[in-house]
Amino acid sequence: MRPSMAGTTRVCVDRCQDGDLLGTVCSPYIREPIPFAGVAALVRKLEQVADTVGFPQAYEEYRTFSAGAALLRAPANTERSLTRLMDEQEFEIKAGKQATFIIQIRFRQNATWQGTITWSEKKQVQYFRSALEMIRLMDEAMGQLQPQEDAQWQ
Repeated sequence: MRPSMAGTTRVCVDRCQDGDLLGTVCSPYIREPIPFAGVAALVRKLEQVADTVGFPQAYEEYRTFSAGAALLRAPANTERSLTRLMDEQEFEIKAGKQATFIIQIRFRQNATWQGTITWSEKKQVQYFRSALEMIRLMDEAMGQLQPQEDAQWQ
């Protein structure tokens, strides 16, 4: 059984360069913040944290072009105990220079993620049904898209 915070990470966006996000990913179960440069790297880092923590458990195995790549994505050991490496206060004060998003991945189904994203500065919460939808919400929050009638952060 995993603690409820196991699937929670903080995405601290320090800047937006050429429409791409740069910052760090923080988890209470990872010792140091993990830097990322670009949305693709952010998705890989969030997936890496979920694999390391072992929560939420992936429902599918990823396809790869080589057998060696499959070995790199060994499933997390569900028998090991989960040790908090960052106290709650330290985790709560982590913030990006431009924006902070609290991502709670609840499920990894249908080869993507489902969960909630909280825009920390605005204290607004949105549900997402896929990693792509989560990225779109972050992009919208960062002001990269023109305001639209279907904007979800209101």
